[in-house]
Amino acid sequence: MSGRTRRRTSGGTLLPAVAAALALTVSGCAAASPGAKPGASSSPTQQASQPAHSPSTTPTPRPITTGVGPFAGKWFVHGSSLVIGRNGRGSVVSNVGPCRLQRRGQICSERNDYRFRLSPDGRMLTGTVTGISFETWDGAPVPPSVAGYRTGKRVGDTIHLYVAGPGLLSTRWPLKHPLTKMLLEEPENPFWCAAGTSNAQGLCGA
Repeated sequence: MSGRTRRRTSGGTLLPAVAAALALTVSGCAAASPGAKPGASSSPTQQASQPAHSPSTTPTPRPITTGVGPFAGKWFVHGSSLVIGRNGRGSVVSNVGPCRLQRRGQICSERNDYRFRLSPDGRMLTGTVTGISFETWDGAPVPPSVAGYRTGKRVGDTIHLYVAGPGLLSTRWPLKHPLTKMLLEEPENPFWCAAGTSNAQGLCGA
């Protein structure tokens, strides 16, 4: 009878003690885990929710060529003026002769509005026609019927400009020397001179 009592005592007392010791050991390991704060618990779910730090893979944006460079300013050729703003907008105003149905001596002009864009290498400026209208020399708008002129321009047409020299632009490239040779061979004057220059080469007319 005493042997059976010892076995029961062994099953009811010794095994729970071993389980308690194991629980203390596990608890001690968790508390000693790296990065754990005293008194705070850390669960696998909480650890997984923390995003891992990784270096940024966003590419650095490439620089964009802006402005119009040396093309900005006011230019002229006989009978026409060209204005190129630093914001890339500009216009060409050309004399088209006397206005119809206007007082005697009134002169009309064709106005082409442009949007300019500089090439990546900065050597060529491309202008795209964004609007076509007519006006008097005083700047007053007139309908095409009053201007009495049929334009050959269309919205979307382009013009290409190059720096031919100090104060001189050209719509033709490459240049031919002497530059006056281009005046004789081209169907129309390919040059624009900076306003206010002496135009010593005589390339842009009066």
